[in-house]
Amino acid sequence: MGRHSTLLNRSWLAAALLVVLISPVVSLAQSSATQKTDETEKTDRPNKADKSDVFTADAASRLLENIRFGLEGHDPRKMLSVFDIAAMKGGAVFRDRIAAFFDQYESFRVHFNLVEASMQGAEGVVVVEAELDATPTSSLAPPVRKRVQLRFLAANRGSGWKFTDVQPRSFFS
Repeated sequence: MGRHSTLLNRSWLAAALLVVLISPVVSLAQSSATQKTDETEKTDRPNKADKSDVFTADAASRLLENIRFGLEGHDPRKMLSVFDIAAMKGGAVFRDRIAAFFDQYESFRVHFNLVEASMQGAEGVVVVEAELDATPTSSLAPPVRKRVQLRFLAANRGSGWKFTDVQPRSFFS
């Protein structure tokens, strides 16, 4: 019975050690999943701060994140959701250019470095250093890398801030 008892004690010890070693990994994975869910919810629903009359760096960052999520998720609707197409000069042409842009490339990687978020009268102004890597749908075309400074104008539409212009628009072509 001494040998059986020793094996049983070793089994319990091994199980306890396994639980101790795995618990932090499981906890970290759950924390990471919760954080990703929270981040997605923040960008998918308007925030009370977006309704403010003052355009902030946080509001600019949320709009830029939706553009990034739209591009990297290859979801033109998500990307265009941050633009007030009706208020944009040449908005319909811009919308069509974005559709063609998504048709031309199968994947995107984008990085925005926020340089400035400020107010000019009632409009918000955002200046970002933008980098874009795009993989064409055609295997004959080479990958594209763009690096440019973009300037966005934003207006508060009651339900939150939306971009009403971006320059240069050629970044999205």
